[in-house]
Amino acid sequence: MTTQYKSETDCLCVQSCGAGFSLQVWSRTGMTKSIDLTALNQHGKVYEDAQFGSLAWSSCESRVLYVAERRRAKAESLPVLQPTPANGSEGAGPSGMEEQAGREDRSVYREDWGEGLTSKSLPVLCVADVHKGSVSVLQGVPEQVSPGQALWAPGDSGVVFVGWWHEPFRLGLRFCSNRRSAVFCVDLEGNCECLSSDSSAVSSPRLSPDGRSLVYLQGRVFGPHAQCLQLQLFDWQIRRSSLLLDVVSRPTPGQFAGVYDPLLPRRCWAEDSRRLVFSSPSRSRKEVFVVEVGSQRVTRLSDSQCLFFGVQCHIQLQCIVCRVRKCLSPVSPPRRLRVWLLEAPVHRERPDGGQLLLAQLPPLPEGGLPAACGGGGGRGLVGPGRSPARARP
Repeated sequence: MTTQYKSETDCLCVQSCGAGFSLQVWSRTGMTKSIDLTALNQHGKVYEDAQFGSLAWSSCESRVLYVAERRRAKAESLPVLQPTPANGSEGAGPSGMEEQAGREDRSVYREDWGEGLTSKSLPVLCVADVHKGSVSVLQGVPEQVSPGQALWAPGDSGVVFVGWWHEPFRLGLRFCSNRRSAVFCVDLEGNCECLSSDSSAVSSPRLSPDGRSLVYLQGRVFGPHAQCLQLQLFDWQIRRSSLLLDVVSRPTPGQFAGVYDPLLPRRCWAEDSRRLVFSSPSRSRKEVFVVEVGSQRVTRLSDSQCLFFGVQCHIQLQCIVCRVRKCLSPVSPPRRLRVWLLEAPVHRERPDGGQLLLAQLPPLPEGGLPAACGGGGGRGLVGPGRSPARARP
């Protein structure tokens, strides 16, 4: 099951029931909509992994974008072979060599993407209309690539996705992220455009809240596994990419060591579309950083007493929420949440040269953050006008 919140009130999920899949919309009072994707028979299994899987509302909140396996074409029936009688008469009866029409040819070898992705071979981009209860498969994706990590383009004019080339082979993608790939954009009419370099290994496109900028990670094709990556910025107005953060070859002590995490947080952009947050390994630790797009200044948020596992950025409340583990105190709680509050954007020059200021919130209670929108376990955020509820342990 994969989920994504809609307007902070409704929850979207894909439910797997045996061999079938259904798209469900849940509100605080219960399920409000359900679409049986298996009965529509437009595609195969829905992808729920981090490599290809996607689940995104359109801005009009009437369509849902997701990735699924392409529906396999049935094998064509073989011609009916009938023996010719010795007397030359026809119609003596069938020969018994006729193959049933519509049966899938299981003798055909279909290469998949390897360990951890063994059931995935030919993904397709699918759009579900929540109001009409229909599903359509987007056309125009190049046949030589497999699409994944999809998101809506600005104004819902199309879909942005990462396409991995099938050649020279598919096997091993999960642990070999240095495969040739590129960022594409396909409109709803089937016209496809390549937005990045087509000779690199890219991943994790993330669109800014104002729809003007798209960031993604880029590395060398067949370079080292888990290599240091570049952070590229694509300007949607001039249709051109520029380098935001470069590869760091030899970092000095205390210096930013580069980006090594192959996935950016889904909500990495701040509300002002000028800053974004990400996590990256640094020596024996995992650090949390904020980069300012205009000045390319990188600020480290983590300290020497915490080991960070992941980052979630709540754009509406301008909060950065991280799961942390104390590494200097074995008797302290193993996992807690730490929150930073981003200041409002500054529109004038400051004496400190525009240094990004961060105000850390007071320490969290032992029970974690209050829950919101039905969330629990200290993972929710309380919005304006809502009374906080005690988090469940």
